[in-house]
Amino acid sequence: MQTSSRAFLKAKHILEEGSAAPIMVAYKPIVHSKASIMLKRAMDLLVSLVLLIVLTPTLFPVIALLVLIDSKGGIFFVQERTGLKRNPFHCYKIRTMCRIEKGGSDEMHISKFGMLLRRSHIDELPQLVNVLLGQMSLVGPRPHMLSDTKDFESRIPNYHLRHAVRPGITGLAQVNGYYGSVEDMEHLEKRVQHDIEYVYTWNFLGDLKIMIRTLKESVNWKN
Repeated sequence: MQTSSRAFLKAKHILEEGSAAPIMVAYKPIVHSKASIMLKRAMDLLVSLVLLIVLTPTLFPVIALLVLIDSKGGIFFVQERTGLKRNPFHCYKIRTMCRIEKGGSDEMHISKFGMLLRRSHIDELPQLVNVLLGQMSLVGPRPHMLSDTKDFESRIPNYHLRHAVRPGITGLAQVNGYYGSVEDMEHLEKRVQHDIEYVYTWNFLGDLKIMIRTLKESVNWKN
């Protein structure tokens, strides 16, 4: 989202044969104003910078200590994800998994503290650095692993449209309950449907609403 001439493909809902849910199909381009693009980036910079300044000397050290006490391994987990225009980038998260020896071999499992971090979405907080670097936005389609991107784009029509904007720490799909591992084809289709809907309808107030909903869900994660 660098210029006012960037066009996003609008879409319409259709129910394709064999699909479990309506799929977004390319219809016509719409253009977001330069002002709205600049406003979104300004909010990303301001919020991520403030949160990093506040959390780095307070919450992060506590979480880091608990991660190290809970299981062996480092504090952070870094993985390549698909970003804007399908460009890969290194996505940062707090480590939530650990190696457990079973039957003579090591297996990866979610640690006890890692489960709490995932349910409260606190493990995503290091992605504020990605936002500050311009690789992500506060709100947008969640970045998928490179292998998942390759798989999903072969199964979902217009899957690539979700890469027309920067990926987000949270997004429209997430606040509607579509996050985590893909359960089945219907789950995947609905998630992508929400992602593409966001691509051509996002606005400043909409982003604020999504962030507020995300904050409420993180606070009330036990429910």
